[in-house]
Parts: sequence; C-alpha cells; structure tokens
Amino acid sequence: MSYSGIKPQDNVLLWMTAPYNVWYRDPLELVHNMLANPKFNGEIEFSPYRDYTTDNKWYWKNLLSGDWAWNQADLIAQNQETHGSMFVPLVMGSDKTVISVATGHTKYHPLYLLIGNIFNSVVVLVGFLAIPKSKDPHLNQSLAKNFESVKTFMETPDVTRFLDGHFRRTIYGIGPYITDYPEQVMLSGVVQRWCPRCLADSKDLDGGQPCLHRHEEHTELLIEQLMYKQLWSEYGICYELGWPFTNDFPHADIHKLLSPDLLHQIIKGTFKDHLVDWVYIPAIKDHVPEDIMRTFNDLVQLQEVLDHFHEYQEIFKMSGVTTSFSLPRQHSMCHYILMIRLFGVPNGLCSSITESKHIKAVKEPWHCSNRFRALGQMLLTNQRLDKLAAAHVDLEACSMLCGHNDDEDSESDDDSMVDMALAGLPGRLQVCEPQNQSVEGDTGEVLDRPTVESHVELGLTPHETPIKPPPLPPLPLPQP
Repeated sequence: MSYSGIKPQDNVLLWMTAPYNVWYRDPLELVHNMLANPKFNGEIEFSPYRDYTTDNKWYWKNLLSGDWAWNQADLIAQNQETHGSMFVPLVMGSDKTVISVATGHTKYHPLYLLIGNIFNSVVVLVGFLAIPKSKDPHLNQSLAKNFESVKTFMETPDVTRFLDGHFRRTIYGIGPYITDYPEQVMLSGVVQRWCPRCLADSKDLDGGQPCLHRHEEHTELLIEQLMYKQLWSEYGICYELGWPFTNDFPHADIHKLLSPDLLHQIIKGTFKDHLVDWVYIPAIKDHVPEDIMRTFNDLVQLQEVLDHFHEYQEIFKMSGVTTSFSLPRQHSMCHYILMIRLFGVPNGLCSSITESKHIKAVKEPWHCSNRFRALGQMLLTNQRLDKLAAAHVDLEACSMLCGHNDDEDSESDDDSMVDMALAGLPGRLQVCEPQNQSVEGDTGEVLDRPTVESHVELGLTPHETPIKPPPLPPLPLPQP
C-alpha cells in the first residue's frame, strides 16, 4: 500500500511516495475459528453481566462485567435489525519487538487480536504493521485496512457457529486497544507528553484534575476551527498523524478505548522509573523525610492512596529529587477508576499479554525463516501452527487421540496380526480389518479390550537374489 492523498508540488515527503507492505490475516476468519473452538468450552461469556457481592457491592472481573460492554449491548438492543444479537468485542494490541540486536537490529511490529468474551487471554497474530515513526499516518491506515472484513458485521448480524454447535447472530465491535504510551500517542493523534484520554495541560498533567475527556467529535471540531499552532500548544493535537482508525468504525472512539497498562504505566512507569529511582539510595527508614516513606508505602488502595500521593508528592520537589510531576504514565493512574468501571480489572488488558506472545508468534518463526524477506514466511508459519492446533482440537473432540493401555496379550495379538499380514504378499500394502470390540478370556467371560480401527503396514520391498554363475572348471595343468 502507499499514500494516495494530496501531495505538495515541491519537497514531497519520502513517506508519501514510498510503498509499504502490510502482512495480515483475515480477522473475520480468525474470530470465526476462535468462537467455534470447543477447547474454550466453559471459558466464554455470551452476554454482558453485572456481578454483585453478598453485601450488594459491585464486583468487576473481565471485560464483559464492565459498563462499556453493557452500553454496547444496549445499542444493539435499540436497533430492530440487530436486536437479540450477541456482542463480540475485538480487543487489539500491538507492540514493537526487537528480533536480532547483533545482526542488523531487526525490528517487527506485530498486531494481535483477542476476543473479549473468552476470558483466558487467548491471543492470535493478525499481521505485521509498518514500524511507526513520528508524523507518519500509516499506522492508522494499516489498522483500518486490516479490519475492513469485520466492519460490515458491526451493524449487520453475522451468523456464526459457536463452540457448543449452535449458530448465533453476532455483532462485532472495536474493543479496548492494548499498547504502550508512545503508540497510544500515534493512535490518538496527540502530541508527546500529552494525555491521549483527557485535555490536561502537558506542563501540569495532575494539576487540573478532574478535567475534560477527549472525544472524537470534539477533536474534529477543533481541527476545523483552529490553526495548527493553537491545536498543538493548547490542545496537544497533531493531525499530521492522520485520523484515528476508529473513525472508520461505528461506536468506536480511540480516546475512550485505550486500555490501562499495568506493566508500563504502574510497574515500570510509576514504580521502577520514578518512585524507585527517587528513593533508591535514601530509601531506609529514619534516613529520609517521613513524607517520602509515607508516599512510597501508601500505594495500596487505589483512589484513597492516589489522593495521598498527590498530597505528599511535593516533598520530592522540596527534597530536590525532581522538578516536575508532569509524567504521562504516572498521570494515567488518574483514569484507573473510570477504566475499571468500563473494562473490568486492569490485568485482563495489560500489555504483558501481548508481549508474552512475541516468542511464539514472532521470534521463533523468524529463527525458522531464511532471513530473506522473512515477514511472509513468519506469517505462514503462524498460519500453519494455528491449523495444526485446530486439527489437534478436532481430532481430540472425536476421541481419535486417546491412547490405549494394552496388556501383554493384546500386544502379542497385534504383533501376530502384523506378522500374518506381512506373510501374505510381500511388497504389497497390507490393510488389516477392524477387530472385534471384545475378546473372550480363558474362563469364557467377555473382556473389554480396545479395538483397532485400522492398521496399515507398508510391506518390505522385495529384492531379487542375484544368480551366481556356475564355477569354472579347473584349468588343466601343463604336462612335462
């Protein structure tokens, strides 16, 4: 694919003329295969729900227990054409990964897909995206192109076969997107160090909380009315990144669908990169100011501790550890209460789910390739592995992979049967007919034995014995 929009007459940017290869698989076919897989029986939710404890407290678990899935189901029920259809949210995730550091610093950008109804984090590889760069709109264009086949069935039901053998009318929807902050910026079209979810000032992200949330219609209105410089400095909007891919799909807004990321926002972004560094050397009791230890140890409860954190964080400035708290990953904690209500517990949408897939989906297939134009080979390897896994599930469901524990008698019977087959016609393919379901023991009782459905043996190739020539008569000895 390549850029097909308006190009300037002079100084045409390189990315406007360069061709781009986007390797992907049909997401609709992948979704059909996952929904029909009997391996996920008992691990799927067919409708959104709300769970309450015995003391009538709301209990959030997976994606379908949140408000977002509930609201999407309400939209489906309000339409007469889709009323009664099942809602299947498509959770996407992408993350760059380095394959080889020593030989070329090879990078790939895989795109993964999850189904929100299946709650054991089953991840499949959709394809490989172009490596995103600053002011490059191809990331959003690639995503929009990849999911064109699913777009039709976001407003028109798709009759789909499920793992229980029943067919259901299904409506798909773009669900939460799992990725790290740099890619969140490119997906949402905002400037670095700005929040992709709200309009907080980049110079003081936590100062004006709570603040207005970003919205697709509001962003489009600002782009129509304001100049580029004002959009950049006052609202953190960079429309050079192109429109978010969710603009092409119904009931989808990337600003609302960016999922919480415990790995990069909390574990690495807040604790490892900031708090641990701030108190790494003096983090010993009675050797640092009391407020620092209070801030570090009170990060247990979410909202209550977050309020304490904003209250006591000034001690880090007074101690000279840092000069600013305008950190996007740390600021994301302000939205965790809302995101838990919308999408359930954060660990179900963490980037660690997609990063754990890199080894099987990217690195091992790359090592199996010949390194020359490896992208297509890697995708073909994943496709074949998925087919083998699907065949394994089908054979297992038909009880064709169940092993038998034969005793010595049955083993000897099998050996004699093979010997008889091989003794018939050498060099021919011998097929033994199915045996009886039971055999009679020495005492006359019927013993249940595993049956042999079919037994195939390739006969030995006959070899002709070479005919030895008769011995030559002895030569007569010369007479004296």
